[in-house]
Amino acid sequence: MATGLTGRIGIVGLGGTRGVKMNVLLSAPGLLLLLLQGQRGIAGTISCLATCAAVQLIIGAPFLLQNPTEYLSRAFQFSRVFLFKWTVNWKFLPEDMFVSPALSVSLLLLHLSTLILFASKWISATRLQTKNASALFVRVKDNRPFSPSYIAYTLFVSNFIGIVFARTLHYQFYVWYFHSLPLMLYIASSSSLSQKSGTNDGLILASVADVACRMTLTVVVEVAFNIFPATPSSSAMLQVAHLCILLILYQAPVPDMWHGGNIPAIAEGKSISNRLKKN
Repeated sequence: MATGLTGRIGIVGLGGTRGVKMNVLLSAPGLLLLLLQGQRGIAGTISCLATCAAVQLIIGAPFLLQNPTEYLSRAFQFSRVFLFKWTVNWKFLPEDMFVSPALSVSLLLLHLSTLILFASKWISATRLQTKNASALFVRVKDNRPFSPSYIAYTLFVSNFIGIVFARTLHYQFYVWYFHSLPLMLYIASSSSLSQKSGTNDGLILASVADVACRMTLTVVVEVAFNIFPATPSSSAMLQVAHLCILLILYQAPVPDMWHGGNIPAIAEGKSISNRLKKN
């Protein structure tokens, strides 16, 4: 992560964003991992979290001073029951199941379990990159900032995991993640493709198939959000696409964490091109 004034400005911006819309919390697990892995360490992470909290207190001060109980209860309505007619992702479920607490608890457990799986994958990858097999969180010691691709990919994947296991998605929620799908799939799928071996024709076919798969998944998500009202079929189509993307992300290598490190899709794409030329 960026350090000094730039990093602090970013944290303040995050706190301000959280004051506008709570969906930014879906990226919080990824941000927490980045802070713990970066130069900030545990003490710096606590300082950053305190900064976010301070921004929230400043934004909410007029309401907290006037009616704190009502303000906090409305801000965190965990018992809220969503309307079945507006859900885009769970329309294939019976309505009584959709509004049941059991579904909420199940989705929360799946969300947390998936975050743990991905966090373990990220930590293992950074241990290999830093050749530090003992530390739980690899702290940067030589002032090298993380690569932009590593930061963006980590935050976007964290956000997407929350989307997959969301209690409900409404049409306007598409703006939470539509812009991140191309980048995530580009990095993930191209990284996996570089590990394949074979003849020129085989590599070309694999490349074409990989691009077609990425484009198809993106289009499926787009189509599902453009069907109104949502139907059981469109919801099922959306969730299948989400799960396929999640599987691709989990199987793909983690981007290089260091500044100046190539995005795997670019570096390894060149490797494929060179292999084709040699053959």
